[in-house]
Amino acid sequence: MIKLKNVYDNENIILSDEKGIFRVLEHRVDHSAKNLQQAQLNYYFSRTGVCRKQLLIKLKNESVCVNPGQLMFMCGDIDIKTNVKGMGDLINKAISSSITGEATIKPKYYGTGYVMLEHTNKYILLEQTDNENGIVISDATFLACSGNVKIKSIPVSTISSAALGKEGVFNLLLKGDGIVAFTSTV
Repeated sequence: MIKLKNVYDNENIILSDEKGIFRVLEHRVDHSAKNLQQAQLNYYFSRTGVCRKQLLIKLKNESVCVNPGQLMFMCGDIDIKTNVKGMGDLINKAISSSITGEATIKPKYYGTGYVMLEHTNKYILLEQTDNENGIVISDATFLACSGNVKIKSIPVSTISSAALGKEGVFNLLLKGDGIVAFTSTV
């Protein structure tokens, strides 16, 4: 059995939300300053209620799909697999990625243990999805989803939203029975 130290027993960390395998942790005060300017910024952030948040994923013989580059650490009996089925599939995904701007490979973590994602100053939202009603989000806001949620790129609905929205011409459609974690500025 794996026991995390300095997470649940740390008075600087608050569990602010929890759904299924996902837990949103908030750090009351950011103690990571490497210089005086960063220490001052962290002080003012803490005084105004801005805090760093992290997504902790607790797996028990389950899987989770994570946006590339978000992993901070993992521990336990966890395997990593990709959504690439061969060289031809990799080439197709690379071409699709260059068109959509979406990450080519989204790693999937299987097993039992913990997966901790990198911190953010944005809010972390956890939403339930189902097979009928999916969620459409920007790839830039996607953090993770339950392993049984299907991820599909879809074009934005209007040309004006693609041109003026500054979010690209493709979004992610997340559909299936599970939970999606994504960031928001509000």
